[in-house]
Amino acid sequence: MGTGLLGGQSSNGYWKFPGIIDGERKELILQWYTAIATQAGSITVNFPIPFPNTFLADAVLPGGSGMALVNGGNVSQVSRQLYCNNPMSVAVITIGY
Repeated sequence: MGTGLLGGQSSNGYWKFPGIIDGERKELILQWYTAIATQAGSITVNFPIPFPNTFLADAVLPGGSGMALVNGGNVSQVSRQLYCNNPMSVAVITIGY
């Protein structure tokens, strides 16, 4: 991971964007990461960096045939329910501040 405005640009990383949220100066953080799903079931994945305030939403791009649904999340991790017959990679983009 990196520091400053741009984080690491690898399979796990983040970008920070300065802005005004709820009338206060805060950083909007866009993170991306990959995970390997070895079988169907529930997994918990830690974000590359914890969000200082709030986890807002994420989008999942499963590789192969399968689905990955969000069970719940907080500022440092998200829990997912995976539906797959074979191991698959999952790419995720998440946003918070």
